[in-house]
Amino acid sequence: MISRGLRPLSIMSVIVLLAAACSSGSDDSPTATDSADSPTATESADSTAVESDSASQCTAEARAFIEPWTAEQELQVPTQQIDVSALAGQSYWLLLTVTNQFSGAIADGYRAAAEAAGVEAVVFDGKGTVTEWARGMDQAISQGAAGIVLWGIPPELVDAGVQKAKEAGIPVIDSVNGSVDDELQDGILAHVDVNAFEWGAVLANWMLAESDCNANVGVVWPPAFGGLDKIAHAVEDELAAKCPECKFVGADMDVANLATSLGGQARTMLTANPDLNFFTPLFDSAVTFVAPVIEQEFPDVQIGSHDGVDTSLQMVRDGGPQTMDMAYAPLDYLGWQLLSIQMGMATGLDPDPGLLRIPERLVTTANIPATDEEIFPAYANFEDAFKSAWGL
Repeated sequence: MISRGLRPLSIMSVIVLLAAACSSGSDDSPTATDSADSPTATESADSTAVESDSASQCTAEARAFIEPWTAEQELQVPTQQIDVSALAGQSYWLLLTVTNQFSGAIADGYRAAAEAAGVEAVVFDGKGTVTEWARGMDQAISQGAAGIVLWGIPPELVDAGVQKAKEAGIPVIDSVNGSVDDELQDGILAHVDVNAFEWGAVLANWMLAESDCNANVGVVWPPAFGGLDKIAHAVEDELAAKCPECKFVGADMDVANLATSLGGQARTMLTANPDLNFFTPLFDSAVTFVAPVIEQEFPDVQIGSHDGVDTSLQMVRDGGPQTMDMAYAPLDYLGWQLLSIQMGMATGLDPDPGLLRIPERLVTTANIPATDEEIFPAYANFEDAFKSAWGL
């Protein structure tokens, strides 16, 4: 286990004064000096009131911070017109970090969008290893891809392929790797993402609001993944700024062996730190491997996560152990979003500025609608907006 700025809860010392009962006028009665040195009932009450007021203010501020994120989101539509008839026969590549429930739903949307546009979609499973990611880049370039998306694959880890694509004139964009506003690496033409620092701050404030600013948090994440690393440290920093007494415990995640390692890792962390009341692996596909352990062995621990995978949303609906999710817009929408950006670039346009930010909404056991579709009601029939922008 690693500790990144570990901030253990302060332990308040309790002094108990024992006095023998005695009659009035006894030599054992407290002197004036004894009384002056001891806190009076009024002073103790005042101190408790100050602490209570501080906690109340912290909680109120945390609730106000997350409130805007719980609102329904407007439909985010293309701002560019694309003549997709000119792109017939082209192939567009979506390189996935690894195939799981989350990325698989994105890929399904990507394929559906390609079918509607009359182009070919190639989805490559990176299997969670740099070797496979590099192989995917080489295949896309050698087969003349019209565009490449690096989904969750840190561009710096496949830079040789990124440079080859640049030399071949193939536009490359990345997604869910950091923050939409991050500086672009050479050869990467756009980030399609959320703001990782905002999301980390939202997660921390939800924990503070939920616990009346008594949040002790365990986080497991893969530091090599830039976006997740930023989110984890944003949680740590926000807790330190708003609740110095709160605890943050971090550990590295073994992405390639989640199914066999993550449940045991959660158990070890929570056993060693019995005061933890929140745990997060930061993304929903990983929750699958820790939820059974937490539900059966640590029922007082809540899980908060991100992505909006249907099993996680149902868990929130059912009351736990995951009780909060920052849901992306419908995951198939994200596939259409990515392909639209790629096709626009293939016609010589800049990356569509109206599609670079991925829409999100915070749902908890208190506000989650009865169905997933109701989380983003404006996104019903979103395909029509894309088809209109593509001249279909």
